[in-house]
Amino acid sequence: MEKLRLNDWLTLSANTAVVAGIIFLGIEIRQNNSLLRQEAGNVYFSNRVVLSEMLMQDGELAAIYVKAAKDEDLDEVEALRIDRYYRRMFRGFEWEYLQSREGLLDLRRNGEWARMINENKYSRDVWRWLSESAAEQSFVKFVNEDVLIQ
Repeated sequence: MEKLRLNDWLTLSANTAVVAGIIFLGIEIRQNNSLLRQEAGNVYFSNRVVLSEMLMQDGELAAIYVKAAKDEDLDEVEALRIDRYYRRMFRGFEWEYLQSREGLLDLRRNGEWARMINENKYSRDVWRWLSESAAEQSFVKFVNEDVLIQ
């Protein structure tokens, strides 16, 4: 009789420990998801700031950007620099899209993407190249159907 009673208490204790473990696991997962969202937000902010800082800190790049905005012809070096600038920008957009698919970012502000993609002939050329050769196709479809159509 005493063995049965001890066995019941051990079973109850083991079951209680399992339930407590599941509760603690749920709390840890919630904390990790919160940290992932915060980290995605930090990278999103960095993506936005780094391009502005590039233009502020590099007068030559800023001059190239202004020439491109006026649809003026660029020499080979200027064209290369503005090409890489837009590639960096559009890869940042792609990262934001992929993070949003994971539920880590909200893309409500993606309307600015259309303006940036269509800023000038250089940005449009880079978008065309990226969308045809390098970007994930679900991202390209999203931009072409949901962003550029607006």
